[in-house]
Amino acid sequence: MAHERLTLRTACPGDAAALYQLEQNCWPQNLSASSVQLASRIHTFAGGQWLGEIDGQLVAYSSAQQITVSTLEHSGHSYRDLTDHDRLVATHTDNAEVHHLIGVSVHPQWRGRRLGRQILDQQITTAWKRPTTTRVVGFTRPVGHLSFPEISLSEYVDRQGHDLPPDPVLSFHQRAGARILSIHENFRPEDVQSGGSAVLIEYAPADVSREHELP
Repeated sequence: MAHERLTLRTACPGDAAALYQLEQNCWPQNLSASSVQLASRIHTFAGGQWLGEIDGQLVAYSSAQQITVSTLEHSGHSYRDLTDHDRLVATHTDNAEVHHLIGVSVHPQWRGRRLGRQILDQQITTAWKRPTTTRVVGFTRPVGHLSFPEISLSEYVDRQGHDLPPDPVLSFHQRAGARILSIHENFRPEDVQSGGSAVLIEYAPADVSREHELP
């Protein structure tokens, strides 16, 4: 399979409509960001909204914000509180210590080409270039847990990739160098596919995480 060239850039206000269409194609309807929310993200922190294009077509998107340690500690158990209802206005702080990864979206027709990995790597690399960044974290979705309702989420996370199949989303981040920190029930109740739960992951600086990268 030929590897199409992905062009990466940060978002501008005129991208909100195209981003909305991409979100509609990538996420369940109750989880996709609205055009108003996306426009707010761009206005608040355009530098954390990375777009991936192939021949001018928007095919991938990675969203992030900078938050304080206090925001992470006090709002980290609720997606709505941590992202200001997906708008970032009340949660993003320029030059804060924590780079918070919000999501990675790849259009279904373009999956399987490592586009998500490319845009995630760009997001993380840029995060560590910010002089104030001391942590890069994200709350990711354990989407495979519903296939094993007989075991707890904690047990599922421990066993996935061993005697259970790798979780599609968790393993994506683990292959990129993330380590699992903690489990959070009722993080996003409307996320039915993940049982409302999330797993907090953290990325080390690029020179450290690459030492542990899986093939």
